[in-house]
Amino acid sequence: MYLRMIASVNIDEIGNFLYNLGNLRTVEHLSVISIHLQYGRSEPAVNVIVQSIDGVSK
Repeated sequence: MYLRMIASVNIDEIGNFLYNLGNLRTVEHLSVISIHLQYGRSEPAVNVIVQSIDGVSK
């Protein structure tokens, strides 16, 4: 497993963000790390695993 950046997003004043991820394969693992210019990097969020919602592996 390796880490790579897949998107850079903007957040609102309370830290919420939204990003539509496309072209993901099942069993891919995702996590989020926040980087703030003044405060540095956050701890990684809990990983999630991509699963097919229709039961068909893609």
